[in-house]
Parts: sequence; C-alpha cells; structure tokens
Amino acid sequence: MVIEERELHYPPESPLRAWRLFRVRAAGAELVLSSPMYRDPDPPAWPEVGSVASCHEGHPAPAAGCRCGIYGAVPGTLDSLPGYLLDTAGDDGDWAYAEISCSGRVFVDMRGVRAERAEIVRIALPDSAWAEPVGFDTAKLKLHERYGVPVGGLDGVPPWVTGNRSDAGRPSDDVDLRLDLDRLGLGEERRDSGHAGSGQVDVGVDGGMIGAGVDGRGHRAVDGPQGASLAAPDALAEDSAAAGGGEQRG
Repeated sequence: MVIEERELHYPPESPLRAWRLFRVRAAGAELVLSSPMYRDPDPPAWPEVGSVASCHEGHPAPAAGCRCGIYGAVPGTLDSLPGYLLDTAGDDGDWAYAEISCSGRVFVDMRGVRAERAEIVRIALPDSAWAEPVGFDTAKLKLHERYGVPVGGLDGVPPWVTGNRSDAGRPSDDVDLRLDLDRLGLGEERRDSGHAGSGQVDVGVDGGMIGAGVDGRGHRAVDGPQGASLAAPDALAEDSAAAGGGEQRG
C-alpha cells in the first residue's frame, strides 16, 4: 500500500477544520475525551481544548514519511469514523465526534490529515448511548465544563462524516491512495501553499513501513486521524500518551 502525502501550512487565524472520533471516559468526577482505540486500561486524555503534536522519535511533528501528528478527517477522507466505532465495539466507553481546527504544518493524504496543532471547536454526542448515572444532559455539562466549547447532539455532525459508513475504519488494501487534493476540497491550498513538500509512504502487507518518500523514517504510526495502536496504514486510528504538553495522537 502506498500513501501519497503533501505538506500544507495553516495559520492559527485561518485553520483547517476537520472531525475526529473520541471515546468519552470518566476521570474521577470529570468526563474526558481520549482515543477510541488506545489499548490501555487508563488511556491518556486529550489534555485541554488545544493540543500540540509530538513524536516519540524526537523530531518535530508531524513529519514527512512518519505518521505522527494530530489526526482528523476532512470531506473526501477514505477512512470511516463510523467504521472505527465498529472496530472498537468491545469498548464499553461512550463516544463522541468532535470538530477540530488544525493549524501549523498539516500533512494531507487520502486517509486524513496530520496536524501540528489542533483545538476542539465543538463536541457532538449521541443522545441514546448514555447509561445512568451519567445521562446525556450530564455528559454535555461535564464536557462543556472541561473543554469550554459547545456540546450538542449528532444533528450538528456533517453528513459526510456520518454517511461515510464502512465495516471497518480503514479502507481495503486495494484502494488507490494517490493524493487528490481537489477531492478533499484542498485544491486551492495546493496552489496557494508556500511549501511544496510532498512524498509517499510505502506500507507492507503486515502494516509496517517498508519505505518512504521525502525524509522517510520507516517507523510505525503513532496515531491515526482517530486514535489505535495500529500499524502505519491506520491513519485515522491511534493516540499515544501526551508528553510535555504535546501529544502523539490523532
């Protein structure tokens, strides 16, 4: 599998908007957002409304040829956020979608985006998944208190997120991952961006990187636009522990 990517730049005053899938977990008396697929009995929370990416390899994140960064999905993204819910059906935690604003260096490929910085813009909760003592209204209140952003129902989630349904989060191995920025609605960014960096990542059948284009590093994914300890192709799937205020997540 070959993942073609391109580096774009977004100033904080004009960020790229994207969507993520989160699990909602208890942290004492609070509720916090965390990766939907992080295989840890005590997964790290999304710390505050904003976060900065980091990478365990020690280089600035995100980077070409690596899969580090804060992940999100944009219109045309091939990875399915509803599909990742099916992938984590055994997780007894509640879940949420959230819109995020991505800024700084942002790497784009057909499976999603990987950002240097991201802030939560709003949170959308299903109104039927909540068991007492944490009901829907209580969950909205607690998440608003934690992150200070609007919290509502799924009626605020765009159809391209909820309608991109699949039996799994990641696309099948035979899907063409050649980059099409126009399909992602980012054609103007390609023409206007002052940075022309681009490249491709080659991924083996076992999910490990076997080669990379620009500045390839050949190590495994640290996240996916959504959050899981999955291999490099699972671009929408993994969050890693926050380090020094930053994170290796999506």
